[in-house]
Amino acid sequence: MMLNSIDETEVTEKIPNSTEQRLIQFMTDWGNISGSRDSETLAEMLPDDLVLTMADGSFLTKAQYLDGFRMIPADFTITDFDQTATIYNETAIVTARYIFAIGGNVTPMRYTTTFIKREGRWQPVAFHSCPVAKS
Repeated sequence: MMLNSIDETEVTEKIPNSTEQRLIQFMTDWGNISGSRDSETLAEMLPDDLVLTMADGSFLTKAQYLDGFRMIPADFTITDFDQTATIYNETAIVTARYIFAIGGNVTPMRYTTTFIKREGRWQPVAFHSCPVAKS
């Protein structure tokens, strides 16, 4: 089931019951859909006003992100772990570590995604990703 936002009243067997779990599932779905390079589903899933700050410091709109996304090689994968979600009234923050793999290169990364609640539905509005600092 693809989530294009999270409706507080929507409950299915596929979606865990807590809002935090559903936000984490949304991000997991985003990563899985990215791994399958399904830009059409991503276009439906992500709101038009989403802004993304990428690992290289570039700033992208949803349209720019999707344009670049269509050129990702077939061996691209994302694997999320250590995901947490925190709710602040009508705003939520989801953070995680993830593994970004492409062309035989594996990079440990982190992301922070800000969600806002609009008309009873949670939608991501800002995404920031960066490599994990080497210790």
